Amino acid sequence: MGGKSRDSGTDETDPTDNTTASRSPSRQGVGMGPSRDRQAGRLRRQAGERGLPPAPRQMQQGGIGDWLHAIAVSTGQHGLAPLPYVGPGGGRFYNPPAPHLELCVVTEGCVEQVRIGNLDVRMPCHHMSLHNVHFGNYSERFAEAHSYCLFLDIGSVPILNWMGREASCQVVPVVRVARLVQAFTTLAERCLLVSAQRPGYLGGPYAYHPERDRGADRAALTLLQAAFLELIGTAMDEAAHGTETQAREESVAVQLALECMASRYAEPGLALEDVAAAAHLSVDHFGRLFRATTGTTPMRRLRTLRVEQAGRLLTQTGLRIHEIAASVGFEDPYHFSRVFHQVTGMGPRQYRSRRELSPAT
Repeated sequence: MGGKSRDSGTDETDPTDNTTASRSPSRQGVGMGPSRDRQAGRLRRQAGERGLPPAPRQMQQGGIGDWLHAIAVSTGQHGLAPLPYVGPGGGRFYNPPAPHLELCVVTEGCVEQVRIGNLDVRMPCHHMSLHNVHFGNYSERFAEAHSYCLFLDIGSVPILNWMGREASCQVVPVVRVARLVQAFTTLAERCLLVSAQRPGYLGGPYAYHPERDRGADRAALTLLQAAFLELIGTAMDEAAHGTETQAREESVAVQLALECMASRYAEPGLALEDVAAAAHLSVDHFGRLFRATTGTTPMRRLRTLRVEQAGRLLTQTGLRIHEIAASVGFEDPYHFSRVFHQVTGMGPRQYRSRRELSPAT
């Protein structure tokens, strides 16, 4: 299956300062076998000791569409890489480290949390993920979750080695799920025509391997590569639409959060969980999204809003400082003074006197 993350606070530490990512099929981990263990071990040593060749800058910073395009270009130039598995997946990721990429679409249910290397990722229904398996992918079993997935072995494709430099997962919503599922299904059928073997990840034969299947009918091989590129192209198209949809949804979520803060900043108990709920997002996802969009954390933005409102009251009213503190969500006026000084560089009284208003305190 697939799954592609997790700052907050007034003065407090923000609990959402982390990251999310993807899933793998519900196929039980059968052990990689000695040859695959050795291959994964070599790859980990390369990544940890020498570092893999750097990707072009635009690819390192690119999105899922850039990764898919790089795969398509590599296939056109160097032929189709080995395919360990293509077909339906279940509700659990259990993939030991291997030099593989996984493309996955969740068709039913949701994988709430997948560990992709050092990333924690959530994979909702009707979302597509592209992630690497170089550092292992693991999750609990989610019985209601179903998916289709493709594994691509890039261990022998130097032009794509940069995709395994660090744990990576990208998740986008899918608009036309049936179209994508059909592309997965067609590719699986073409693999079966070439190899005449049912694949099994991790313990069974590869769905396609260029060395093993080089004697297959040339027309069947051509149709297989065409089906692979059809799937990658379909995924690229869905990623483009999904990224636009996701950007709109994220913009709405951040706006809802800002509106919540603007209407409820006077509530002393307003917490990160309340703002995330107003945005209809989990706390972890909301924290990451808000910081990526605004450049600050939700609770720091709330603190700044409270201080801005306090500054307005200090200059436009004769309210006492403890009254202003209470009206902007601070139960302790001393804590309010400390926070006000942290944000503005001066205490409330100094701020008021500099605006040449007589303090009423």
